[in-house]
Amino acid sequence: MSAPTRYKVAAGTAVAAGLLRIAYPYLSRDYHAFRQTSSFLKAARVYLDSKRYIVDMFEEAAAHNPYKTFIIYENTIYTYGDINRMANKFANFVRKKGLKLGDCAAVLMYNEPSFIWSYLGFAKLGIRVAFLNYNLRLDPLVHCIDVSEAKVVIVGHDPELIPAVEGIFSQLQDRGVDVWITGGSYDGPYTHIDNHLSSMSEQPIPRDTRRSLTESDISVYIFTSGTTGHPKASKITYYRQLMAAFMLSPVGITANDRTYISLPLYHSSASMLSFSTVLRTQSTIVLARKLSVRRFWEDCRRHGVTVIFYIGETCRYLLSLPP
Repeated sequence: MSAPTRYKVAAGTAVAAGLLRIAYPYLSRDYHAFRQTSSFLKAARVYLDSKRYIVDMFEEAAAHNPYKTFIIYENTIYTYGDINRMANKFANFVRKKGLKLGDCAAVLMYNEPSFIWSYLGFAKLGIRVAFLNYNLRLDPLVHCIDVSEAKVVIVGHDPELIPAVEGIFSQLQDRGVDVWITGGSYDGPYTHIDNHLSSMSEQPIPRDTRRSLTESDISVYIFTSGTTGHPKASKITYYRQLMAAFMLSPVGITANDRTYISLPLYHSSASMLSFSTVLRTQSTIVLARKLSVRRFWEDCRRHGVTVIFYIGETCRYLLSLPP
């Protein structure tokens, strides 16, 4: 190729590159994002092909880092090992009560560590879990329990939730749904599980217990707000739940991060994105009982929070504060 021809080719290539940059200014960034997306999809597929799901991700974290801080809640630290032991105790209690793979249980709790270990305990047995909105009462609450076909409702440590159960208890009895209470002691015909758990074995649940699960099976139910009628159940499969854990891989969250979760765990942003991402990265949750605008930044500063999850309204509430 002659020198003039080479000059023309070089000039043409430079012009084409310039035009491409003008037409697609973010091509390099998009290509990088595409490669990252492909990478995390492959990583997720490794889990799915080996039938390892969110609970397996947690058990791996607990085995590798049992003394790593998993949850900070009201100035108390719970390690991965702590929560795994509680989840094992609870799972052995649940199995003793006769619940098995494919059954459904419902959780009615504010954000607290027992929400997490009870969910993980159910998951160890392959039991579906319905995350109930703790603001629901009467018919809407019964409706959510009905559509999920829950055989038991576990209620958290908060006196505000007991009236919610009392208001529907006769209907739950008619349906053969048990009520378990954790934390505190309340009068009533409920099963107070704390004393039972204190004497239960910490023996791990064998993975074979849930070996028949597939990625298309339902893991959890998350409900809509019910503004246009009764809440509707979104069926979250093991596939969707695991993919949520990898969705934020390009953001670069690591084991050194601390994620502030103030949204209710019954909400998909908290339970699907936040919680699952923490498990994948084996990082730490700073858990708030519920959103408090005045405590939000105070909590973040005190506990060294590096990641927050929010929905749009959260920002509006935070911006309503004076500087």
